[in-house]
Amino acid sequence: MKIFCSTKHIKAIAFITAMTILSGCVTSSIDNISWIHEKPLVNETNDSNARKATTNFPEKPAQYYLRSRQARSDTQNHKCSKALPELEDLVLEYTDDGDLWRALAICRAEAVDTKGAISAYREALALGTTPWESERSSSYNPNDIMILISKIYAKNGENKSALEWLKLGLKARYDDIPGLIDAPEYQLLKTTREFQQLLGISHVMTTSRHEGWLSDITYLRSKVAVLHSNPDHHSSALHLNKFLDKLIENIPSLSDEQITARITAFVGALGAGHDIFWPVDGLRGRLIPFALKFYQFSDGLYIIDAYEDALIGAKVDLVGDMSVENAYDIIRVAFPGDNDMGAKWHSVRHFAQPYTLEYLGVVNDAESATITVTLTSGEQRTILPKRRPFTPFTPALAMPKNGKIPLYLSKLNKNYWTQELRHLNALYVQVNLMINDEQESISQFAERIEQESSSPSIHNLILDLRHSPGGNGYLTPPLLRQLIRFNADPSKGELFVLIGRNTFSASQNLITDLDWIANPIFVGEPSGSKPNAYSESGRLQLPNSKFGLIVSSQFHQHSWPEDSRIWIAPDVPVTLTSKAYFAGRDPLIEAVQQIIQTNEQQ
Repeated sequence: MKIFCSTKHIKAIAFITAMTILSGCVTSSIDNISWIHEKPLVNETNDSNARKATTNFPEKPAQYYLRSRQARSDTQNHKCSKALPELEDLVLEYTDDGDLWRALAICRAEAVDTKGAISAYREALALGTTPWESERSSSYNPNDIMILISKIYAKNGENKSALEWLKLGLKARYDDIPGLIDAPEYQLLKTTREFQQLLGISHVMTTSRHEGWLSDITYLRSKVAVLHSNPDHHSSALHLNKFLDKLIENIPSLSDEQITARITAFVGALGAGHDIFWPVDGLRGRLIPFALKFYQFSDGLYIIDAYEDALIGAKVDLVGDMSVENAYDIIRVAFPGDNDMGAKWHSVRHFAQPYTLEYLGVVNDAESATITVTLTSGEQRTILPKRRPFTPFTPALAMPKNGKIPLYLSKLNKNYWTQELRHLNALYVQVNLMINDEQESISQFAERIEQESSSPSIHNLILDLRHSPGGNGYLTPPLLRQLIRFNADPSKGELFVLIGRNTFSASQNLITDLDWIANPIFVGEPSGSKPNAYSESGRLQLPNSKFGLIVSSQFHQHSWPEDSRIWIAPDVPVTLTSKAYFAGRDPLIEAVQQIIQTNEQQ
């Protein structure tokens, strides 16, 4: 990793020197530290060589298939009383289908057959399972099954076994630890010390300030080591440990906000796009950001929303006494994300956090931090920005406050929507979040895309993923199938996919699939992640301050094994200038229009 290490700014990046993640300035190595365990990138929760394949196959395979299909459907539609006897027979006829064992476990649990449910879940765990189409919103990974077994034991009052399986699930990187705390099955276990320690439950009112932060840092160290798929892939275990040791040592001399800023930097040093600390929702040490919304256009950092209208449209020249360019070089090293586009996307949050800027050495003092801007009038002004108690978790480009609102910014509050562009003979499809809408699921939305794109008036399809930071990747197959169908139709024209720094996570996976299977034309900026990346969102909550964070709990090899691309690059590189944004123009659609018009003339 090539890291900015100019001697002119060594003071400003002192925190990175202390952690020794500047591989261009110092040597970093993987050290044998107890909290970092050697573990595979893939969760090895079962042993594929331990089980012999059955030699007993159904005598009537076609009838077996029809019966198993019906039994699965009944189970998914909550008709276990009908499905249960059939499932019992099916797993005797053929023992090697993990999905049937899981269906049987679900129905046995509903019938309060505790031992039978656990036995069936263990068979499912040994064989492996797949999520059903109807449950794409909640996958059943091996760690999910382990937690389900734990909950059955807990509900049955078998606390020792419940804790054993809970530990196994956590070791296998179960990624919603906060969601377990109030699970009804664990209400009796919740009072035990071992359960509290496993899940980081703490009684804030009875804990001193020092003990509270010590508890948070200790918990963070231990849980990141287990939940993160590869915590020292970017910074060595030695330096991560030294960083936390130093933070513990300095608790008495630091303010709550300064401690929070350092925890933010620690999570950033884990080095993946899904490693994100949320410093604004805790009980102590909350970081109150500037009441400004920034965006990094190709021609600089600009204010796109502010507490004072005169500041909207202003270009930021200095942060404290440091140029924006040098400040960004420091921020992108501290919070690298998956690539520079991802770092650029999230940097606008850090530009607005004075305590983070103070820790990075960008400003001298958080409380008196200033920025110098050039207003649209040409006047340069140095301001002490007002603060506000909240900033968006995933920064996004907002609708312009003054002037024309272009199509691509007109419905950012909708998860997904379509509009026919008659002048382009195109269907415009914008997906802003891969989450089912209450009124229309993504599967239903995909069916609507099929209907609308099948119209003779639609020759091209434009998929806009510029504002799509992800969501639930299990929901994308129906959308992917429709896009491939359109692209394969010889009577249709082009499939354009608009991408950029905010195309991330589940949306990155979608464009990786399209790039591999279909033949789209990518337009815009490079994507904010890469085809193979540390991903997922393993959720944690610090026990005392109650700050939330996510870490990369799985490695997603979504592309071919040796795909080393750092992003998906656009076929048609188009950037957004501040001038185009504030004028309400969309350079990407303009480029698409030129291509379509050229194709029509040929």
